[in-house]
Amino acid sequence: MDHYELKYFGYNGKAGGIRLFLDYLGIKYDDKYYTVGEKVKYSNFELAKVFAVYRYIGAKYNAIPETAEEQAICDAFGEYIMYTYYKLIYEMIKEKIDKKAV
Repeated sequence: MDHYELKYFGYNGKAGGIRLFLDYLGIKYDDKYYTVGEKVKYSNFELAKVFAVYRYIGAKYNAIPETAEEQAICDAFGEYIMYTYYKLIYEMIKEKIDKKAV
């Protein structure tokens, strides 16, 4: 069985869903976090974009939609999640942005 290392920043962020997906599929992984000032290092095979990670794991472990329609629904749902994520971040920092604009 494969073993992965999931490395993300010191908050749940976009990697939270990937952790859930790996747990759901029963895939073993090391959950690591970048420290302040640490540079992102690349070796062997690494993916840095959330949807690419989801699609890779899904394809490798046969956890992907079977039809084009199902894939489109998954893509739409994924885009909605990302929209909501960015909207939440915006709402959290909106006051700081508004204060700087004055």
